[in-house]
Amino acid sequence: MGGRWRYLVVTLAMLSALGAVPATAAAAAAPAACLAPAPSGVTPSVSGGFHSMTPTRVLDTRRTAGPVAAGCSEVVDLGALVPLQATAVALDIVAVDSVGRGFVTAYSCDAARPLASNVNPSDAAATANAAIVPIGASRRVCLYASVDMELVVDVTGWFGAGGASFHGMEPARLLDTRKTLRPDGRVGPVGAGQTLRVAIAGTGPVPAGATAVAVNLTVTNTVAPGYVTAFPCGDVPNTSNVNHLAGETNANAAILGLDGDGTLCVFSLSTVDLVVDVTGWFGGTDGSRLGAVTATRVLDTRDGTGGHAGPVQTAEIIEIDPTAAGRVGVGADVVLDVVATEPASAGFLTLFPCGAAYPTSTSTLNFLAGTDAANLAVVRTGANGRVCLYSMTTTHVVIDVLGSFGPVGALRSLSVSAGPLVPAFAPDGHDYGVMCAAGPNTWTIRASAAAGTAITIRGADGSGTLTLQENDAAVVATTGPDGHVEEYWIRCLPHDFPHLVVDRPDDPAPGWYLAGTTAGPAGTQYAVILDDHGAAVWYRKTPPGLTSFDVKRLPDGNVAWIDTAGPFGSDPTRVYAERALDGTLVHTWATVGTPTDHHELLPLENGNMMMASYHQRSNVDVSALGPGFTSPSDVLDAWIQEIRPDGTAAWEWHSGDHIGVAETQAHLDGLSVETNR
Repeated sequence: MGGRWRYLVVTLAMLSALGAVPATAAAAAAPAACLAPAPSGVTPSVSGGFHSMTPTRVLDTRRTAGPVAAGCSEVVDLGALVPLQATAVALDIVAVDSVGRGFVTAYSCDAARPLASNVNPSDAAATANAAIVPIGASRRVCLYASVDMELVVDVTGWFGAGGASFHGMEPARLLDTRKTLRPDGRVGPVGAGQTLRVAIAGTGPVPAGATAVAVNLTVTNTVAPGYVTAFPCGDVPNTSNVNHLAGETNANAAILGLDGDGTLCVFSLSTVDLVVDVTGWFGGTDGSRLGAVTATRVLDTRDGTGGHAGPVQTAEIIEIDPTAAGRVGVGADVVLDVVATEPASAGFLTLFPCGAAYPTSTSTLNFLAGTDAANLAVVRTGANGRVCLYSMTTTHVVIDVLGSFGPVGALRSLSVSAGPLVPAFAPDGHDYGVMCAAGPNTWTIRASAAAGTAITIRGADGSGTLTLQENDAAVVATTGPDGHVEEYWIRCLPHDFPHLVVDRPDDPAPGWYLAGTTAGPAGTQYAVILDDHGAAVWYRKTPPGLTSFDVKRLPDGNVAWIDTAGPFGSDPTRVYAERALDGTLVHTWATVGTPTDHHELLPLENGNMMMASYHQRSNVDVSALGPGFTSPSDVLDAWIQEIRPDGTAAWEWHSGDHIGVAETQAHLDGLSVETNR
């Protein structure tokens, strides 16, 4: 017997005004009337895939109440747009007519405002950035403004159970109208008022099954002020992704759905050259889902945070540890807010996985001399868990980790020489099994971890080799730079244990799952409890000649089930056996005066159990049931009893006392016994 058991919540990191080096940002005093509502509770963890939609404008203060005052929060109710199961939304936020340098923080109104920002306007020009924001039960998003400004917000989709999973990739440029043939067969910029169709699914590294993409949209060679709107092809929505002035080069990230043909449409108000870089795609169920971290600053070259003091120099490549020396859990693809501040000249930044070649044809963020520029980026981490940054010109850089796609955990890989892990390894799964042979089993365990994390395999020699018997467990422990310890358990499953096949197409509710009685390869039966990854965290072999029914976990953590030697009625001695996780018998529960049914055992708050049974009465007149029923006959009545811990009945109810034969639904069975129910 073995036993052990054990969201993207994006809290955006504070960039404040970036002119100073703030630990926090000083907010202007605000009247109570414009403060955000009091938090209604903890925002739930964000877990699930992406549900794309036609971009929809949900706020434009220029057309409603006017500018948001400094120190005030604007509340946006998304209840009519996204369902209750939504746990995060993908937004595009634009600050317009800002009175000066400031910031905007988007956050769930169900939680307190974080020390974070999404958009950093520096003047009256429109400044945009993408954001992924958690939402709670109220489905309201709050937008805090540090200075007076107009706010425009568009929703491009939401995250939650059942959505498309994410597949990260190295940045790939799918379109550059300055250099390549456009999808419409022409070369050159997108004309004013034109819509360009960009084939995405089935193009380059994006497969035909993609339903949405994470993209970076860049406009350059702009001849007049304007904006660009990207959307699943159809009618042009009243939304925008990139805003620009004449002569500007601007970029903005977005998470956008594709149309049924896998195509993205891009409308431009004025003539621009357009660059489309793809950093990942959504589709199917075999990718990764949004994961949660607490927003953490991992690089600030102004004060040396992240180990790099002083600006990044022209053409320099630096490594960034998105785990902040192990303090932050990061999956395979990290979500970052990237800011260039105090640049010496116009240029761009490019982020990419360390270990991969610098992608000369893509960029993450474009900026002008002496200005602040920010962008959201989804970047695949390298084999060493690091992200690399290239700067075209000298500039200070600030980077905050906002979350990640993919399971998060201390280990990056785990394998056992004796056979495959069940379920397959995932960093956030901490329990596994390996089918063992009878007798000694020699294992060699291989594991790798994030940078700075130590690995210990209990009982193993220096090569990771150890010997186990059936039902033993190996424990791989990790110790991070901050002293945090995680354990990964690998059980040596018995040779006659059921061969489990685990399919996890979505994030199930966390907790334990009772597999009931499962047959092994030799016909043996096991009662099994699985975790939410499909790992056997507890099991018990049914004694020979018996069958286990109705395995239940009780509120005190014990487990109860029935072992019976035959079908109902043939084993009147059967009881529910309540056991501790180590197998120790704690208590037995049985109905009084009637065989214990193997379907019902309901714990009550007073410590008693509600139980059910069927009591047989003989020589009952069943003629009221009509032709085909022989009178007199045997009848099974339903009995419900409240059983005390001492085995006596505190209360009981008999169907035969309340329901007449003529009122029942009856059927003939092989024993010619009628059921009164």
